[in-house]
This record gives sequence, C-alpha cells and structure tokens, in this order.
Amino acid sequence: MKKITIALTAMIFGTFLLSAQTATAPSGSGTSSDPYQIGTLDNLYWLSQTSTAWSKYSIQTMNINASSTSLWNSASGFSPIGNNTSKFTGFYNGKGHTITGLYINRSATSYVGLFGYTLGAYIDSLGLVGITISGNEYVGGIVGYNYSSTVSNCYSTGSITGLDSEVGGLVGYNYFSSTVKNCYSTGNVSGIHEVGGVVGYNYSNSTVTNCYSSNNVLGGAGYIGGVVGYNYSSTITNCYSIGSVSSSALANACVGGVIGVNSYSSTVTNCYSTGSVSGTGYIGGVLGWNSTSSSTITHCYWDTQASGTTIGFGINSGTFTCTGLSTTEMQSADFVTSLNANRGINFSWILVSGGYPVFGTSSYTGIENSCVSLLKLYPNPTTDNIIVDGIDGQATIIILDIDGRLLISKVVTSGQTISVNNLPNGIYLATIKLNNTMETEKLIIQR
Repeated sequence: MKKITIALTAMIFGTFLLSAQTATAPSGSGTSSDPYQIGTLDNLYWLSQTSTAWSKYSIQTMNINASSTSLWNSASGFSPIGNNTSKFTGFYNGKGHTITGLYINRSATSYVGLFGYTLGAYIDSLGLVGITISGNEYVGGIVGYNYSSTVSNCYSTGSITGLDSEVGGLVGYNYFSSTVKNCYSTGNVSGIHEVGGVVGYNYSNSTVTNCYSSNNVLGGAGYIGGVVGYNYSSTITNCYSIGSVSSSALANACVGGVIGVNSYSSTVTNCYSTGSVSGTGYIGGVLGWNSTSSSTITHCYWDTQASGTTIGFGINSGTFTCTGLSTTEMQSADFVTSLNANRGINFSWILVSGGYPVFGTSSYTGIENSCVSLLKLYPNPTTDNIIVDGIDGQATIIILDIDGRLLISKVVTSGQTISVNNLPNGIYLATIKLNNTMETEKLIIQR
C-alpha cells in the first residue's frame, strides 16, 4: 500500500511539473532594433503575463509546443495576450514559426484568442497548429477583437468555439480600419451570431483580402459565412471557402458560402465558394442576405453541384452579379482567367491540377499559398517624413490617431514623400487605399 501511495504521489507531482507555468523573460529590450525574442513556451507565458510588454516589438525565434497549456489555470488554459482593459498595441512577428497545441477554455469570457484584444497592433507570419480555443464572444484563433490592427501572413488549424457572437477562424471582430490579409484557417468554427471561417464580423472600413477557409462553419440564428459572417461598411476581396457552412437554427439564419450578410456600402469582389451550404432562412451559394441598396457583390462564384444549391443569394436588396458554375467549370483554366481579370494589384490565382484555383505563390513567404502585397510605407518609425512605395498609379493615404480622428488625407503616387512633422510623437494608423486594395499599418512617430 505504501508503494502505491508513493507511486501515485510521484505521478501527481510529475504532472504538476509538466504543467507548471514559468514566466521566463526573453532576450531583447522590446524595441524595433532589439525586439523580444520569444523562443520557448515560458517566454510566451511571460509575454501573456507582462502587460508592460504589450506595446513593444516581439519576434518568435523557434516553433513552440504549447500542448501543456491544457493543464494550466485549472484547465482554463492559456491567458490571452491583451484584454479590454489593457490592450496589445505592439508588433509580433512569428517569422514563419508555429505555436502548436495552444489551449484556451474560457467560455464565460469575451476577447479570446492568442491575442485577446489588439489596438493599432501588427501580427505577422505566425501559424497556430492544432489549437482548441473557446470563449463567449469576440473569439478568434489569432485575435479575438482586432481594433485598427493588421493580421497578415498567418494561419490557424484546429477548433474555435464561441458561445455567442463574433467568432472567426482567425479573427472574431475585425473593427475600424483593420486588415486581415494573406491568411487561412482550417478545422471547425462554431458560434451563434456573426460566425465566419476567417472573420466573424468585419466592420467599419475594415478589409479581408487574399484569405481562404477550409473550416466547417456552424452557426445558430445569425449571420454565418464561409469567409466572413457579417460584412458592414467594409471590403472583402480575393477570398474563398471550401468548407461546409451551416446553421442549426430552425429559422431566421442568413447563411452564405462566402458571406452571411453584406450591408451598408460594403463590397465583396472576386471570391468563390465550393462547400455545402445549408440552413433555414436566407441561404445562398455566395450570400445569405445583401441587406442594403448600397451593398455590392460582384465577380463572385459558387459551385452549384458541391454546394447543393443553384441559388446564389437568399435575399438581395443591393447589387449582386455572381455566377453559379459546375465543378468542372470551376476547376478549369477559363475560371482562373476570370478570377485574374478582376484580381487587383500584386496578386494572382493559379490552377491546381484536379482542383480549384488557389493563390499564386510567386511571392511565397513560408505561409501556405500566401501572396504578399508590395505596398510599402517607410521609414517606420519616422521623425518627419514617410514615403509610400509599390503603388501602380495614384492612391489615397489616410492617417488617423488611435482614437480615429482624421489628421491627413492625401492622394499620392509611388515614391512620394509625405510630411508628418506637424504630428507629435505617438502611434498613428496609416491606411493606403488603391482601387479595391486597402492596407493599414501602425505608424510610429518618434523623435
């Protein structure tokens, strides 16, 4: 009996050691020239617990195994970086590395993801693999609540669950001139309202571009989309969904292969869907409900065979010029030509033998099927001037403070210098608009 007791004690103590949380400060000082170097789970835990570092620069230097987070905090798992009280406002560059097995089980909590709440932040080149994340509302793999921030060249695989609204494979709520670009998500996403394979709710001059989802997306009596659940006064371009999209509600759902609801001067262009679409309410191969006369959906497509529907939208009050095609037609060179005719700048579609079109890889960066924009804004940080580069023709640059006040709006050409010497030191949001392309970056003025 004594030996059994000793053995059990050893097992329990061993489990404790494996699941123990140790905050180890990374090397680096958190500046742009000397960023924090996140190379271990202990470093990542330190970042999650050190809110004074949430305005700094971090890079990930190694792949991180986070599977032990399932035993943390009485099985609540990892604590998100940033919340509605203290937001993450910094830079995190994954450098193409992964975090595997991240576990967050906080169904009574909102603002849930690896990053819970971002403001003016930039997250780039990071992969989350085999994750299990659950929360209440504002739930996403990378970011729960993305406020005036950019997520680029990232991906997630695994399960995302929200008990309420704004639930997405990558971002739950993409708000106020935020951008999600060159990203993908695969696995399962479920929630009630505003549920999407990539983004749950894309709101207020925000953009989702060059993204795809192979998630199976399940919602309730809300707005459910293969790419985005609800698109409000925002833009979606060059995206696709190949997973199933469905609603479990008995009525009143808006379910679309690409988007659930599109409203208030929103634009969706050059997207497609191939997965099954089902539910009770407003159901369409591309769209559930185009709810206002100012909302536009053009050059979009769906597979009439694989989706199980020959109807492109559930209800349309705006502009809808989309085409249903057979599986054979959507896997043809002619379809790729149609997509590339409306692709915008610095982007291309290519045909995979025996499959549907995917993103071109001529600008491959280590994130699967990603195509990187060539628009550049530099130097950043700056003292008195910035230069916009990579523009074909003319574009508009808009600079806002972090409270959303307009400070500069100017038409520019490639290589043009813009003076910011009248702005005090601080953090700003610079948005470059060119045709259907919009890039938002955090601009730092530091003298």
